[in-house]
Amino acid sequence: MIYEIRARIEAYLRDELTLEDITSWLMQNLQALLDSGDTEAIATADKLDTLLIEHEDGRLDQESFLDSLREIAVGQVTVPKEYQESDLVVLCSETSSVVSTVRDVVMIDSMPVQDLRLSFSLS
Repeated sequence: MIYEIRARIEAYLRDELTLEDITSWLMQNLQALLDSGDTEAIATADKLDTLLIEHEDGRLDQESFLDSLREIAVGQVTVPKEYQESDLVVLCSETSSVVSTVRDVVMIDSMPVQDLRLSFSLS
């Protein structure tokens, strides 16, 4: 849900959504957000709600409001716990190989690739 919150804030900052759109979405999804147990998303939604209220009441000027929204939108890029690293994907050629995972890419360009297969025999 944190990504959905940030996506809506970014859309507002690009003038694709209004504050009413964000407020409406937040109210419609509040229970699902609370039920998710995602503490980061809940804290972010709470911060967004506070900013919306303070801006509406005039306690927060437009520039401070936008700066605070940008801070929320940027946030740290984290991978949710339910995502797992995928299996290695290996691409081979005669002169080089590339091994790639979700997290990083390792390139080995200077060594030829050899196919070493194990075989078992029942003798």
